[in-house]
Amino acid sequence: LEGMDVGEVGMAMWYASILSGPRTQFKNVFANMVMTLFEFMTSARRPQFIPKLAYGLVTGWGHGAREAAHIFKSGYTPIRYGKIEVPPILEQWRFKGGKYNPANYAKYIARVMMAADAFSYHGLKEMRAWELALLEARKEGKGKPAREHWAKATEMLYRTKERRAEAELRATQEGLKGNEFHRRVWEIMEQSRPLQMEEETNDFAARGTFNHQPEGLLGRLTDLISRGTQDTVITLKV
Repeated sequence: LEGMDVGEVGMAMWYASILSGPRTQFKNVFANMVMTLFEFMTSARRPQFIPKLAYGLVTGWGHGAREAAHIFKSGYTPIRYGKIEVPPILEQWRFKGGKYNPANYAKYIARVMMAADAFSYHGLKEMRAWELALLEARKEGKGKPAREHWAKATEMLYRTKERRAEAELRATQEGLKGNEFHRRVWEIMEQSRPLQMEEETNDFAARGTFNHQPEGLLGRLTDLISRGTQDTVITLKV
């Protein structure tokens, strides 16, 4: 709403510069994979859950790869970290000369990082969804064979063949194809899940990819600085 100025563009270019190194990009991917491994080991404390946790992680990675491709191409991430979504500065700003101006390619640095986060994010999210569904299924079907727990969890996550067929039909009717078709099918199926589960899995995945709000003493300090700068800007404008 406030628009942009050259100073913000310069700051965005500076951030792109310091994040552009291969080591920085590798550290982001490596940190996400380490967190995924730790979270999987923690969830695997129930050995009978391991097959479905692995299934959720792998299928989540599959969807994450599709989302990563979409992010790299469009610059838009469907992962919602806040109530207000604002595209990065370099996604909004267009340098003169279009694609022939090398400065326009600086936006791809952030796209690579967001794509890497999306890949790990969806893997963690789906793994956690299966864990929650299995816990709930075991609670409801106490004493029943384990295979019935799997069936109940599958139904709870709307991962049934019937639900997928419905989602594919709807995506086809919307005229989608290729990667966008598969992304839409997943979205439709995921929207049927309980709201509480969606919130829990989103929070779990955000933490696992270091995209949650700062907490503890550092979080309070960050919030204090943020509030102070906002109040200063408002005062100057008045």
